Amino acid sequence: VAKEYYLAFHDNFRQATLLWSAFGSVMLFLDFDISLLRSVPDAFGFAYRVILFMFLLFLISECIHVFAFQARFESTAKGTAQNALLFVIGHLPQRALMLAVTASPLLLLSASFHFISVLFLLGLSGPACLAGLYFRSSFRPYEGTSSVSFQAL
Repeated sequence: VAKEYYLAFHDNFRQATLLWSAFGSVMLFLDFDISLLRSVPDAFGFAYRVILFMFLLFLISECIHVFAFQARFESTAKGTAQNALLFVIGHLPQRALMLAVTASPLLLLSASFHFISVLFLLGLSGPACLAGLYFRSSFRPYEGTSSVSFQAL
């Protein structure tokens, strides 16, 4: 298992780093923009922050799916990002649920520090296991094709 992990890590490192740096820089820019808009007191600032926050949530959902695509399918960085975007748009309700499952440890911890023992037991492995099951069933129809493209969605 360790040998396969290191081979996959070596094969995907460059492309995953490129994807992560692109997504990370856009997310940092959006976070910076949202924090700057806190100084705008009127309704325009609030509405613009809400729009940027919704875009940030969509981008986080896209980021979750990009790395699942990167791990499962062979494609260029641009193709991986495009396919993940089409996959997220094509199945939006399921993606919102996936975002909620992924964010659940942070939501529990922000609700109360009493949940920290639950987070130590299930906090990271529980959502990761659910995400693995979800991605396996979601990608199954597309694994038989030689060229993965979600243009038909």
